[in-house]
Amino acid sequence: MANAARGAGIEGRSAHGLRKSRLTIMAELGAPAHAIMSWSGHKTLAEAQEFTVKADRKRVLIGPEQKQNTVNQAKLSSKLERK
Repeated sequence: MANAARGAGIEGRSAHGLRKSRLTIMAELGAPAHAIMSWSGHKTLAEAQEFTVKADRKRVLIGPEQKQNTVNQAKLSSKLERK
């Protein structure tokens, strides 16, 4: 993975970072911890819950009024397209 990234001119990225980004996006889109565990291979629920707890905290900080903010939705959509 690292060699392929370097070959594509991408520096400072890793397979672990890509995996973590995917799990974070899953949690932000509402995936339960068990689904994250299945996808990621985490052995304990606590490991997977780290992603859902952070996503829940982010939702609380942003608040429900931000769900209708098209700028925030566009940012999330562009994140998903890049991943």
